[in-house]
Amino acid sequence: MNQTEMEMTSPCDGGSTSRGVGEIRDKAEEAEPDMFKQWSPKGVSSHLKRYGLKTNKSAGRKVYGRVTPDDLRKIQTAYAVDLGFAEEQAPT
Repeated sequence: MNQTEMEMTSPCDGGSTSRGVGEIRDKAEEAEPDMFKQWSPKGVSSHLKRYGLKTNKSAGRKVYGRVTPDDLRKIQTAYAVDLGFAEEQAPT
């Protein structure tokens, strides 16, 4: 997973935006056309599930509406990708 893919799943950009898998795929393709033009929504969903991100139902649609900054921070730390979050400091 790269930074583009993670940014597409995040509702952390100032609100409670919930994004469906198709929307995430479309936004990812806009940002990185060469990388995502062959991906299906199901492929995107499979990749996100590997990172522990799961959908929930909202108005009968499966959406990524419960992705928190902490979720993304954990992924950033575990997979050494830069998602723009400061590293958590160990308690002193």
